Amino acid sequence: MNLSLHNFSEKEYKKDTKFRKKHYKKCNNPNRFIYELIGSGIGTSIKIKCPICKKEKDLTDIDNW
Repeated sequence: MNLSLHNFSEKEYKKDTKFRKKHYKKCNNPNRFIYELIGSGIGTSIKIKCPICKKEKDLTDIDNW
């Protein structure tokens, strides 16, 4: 059973992991991030935000739409 709102593609997963590791070290973030999912007629746009430094990154893999 799949209970997630969105399944990451390989590209999205790699971008997400890189962002989280960077902010774990830089901001001393204990793995607390904010995800924004925006649905459109053709796919889902995904952004991640670090609540400590407020930096965000678009993780969307439009090749997966």
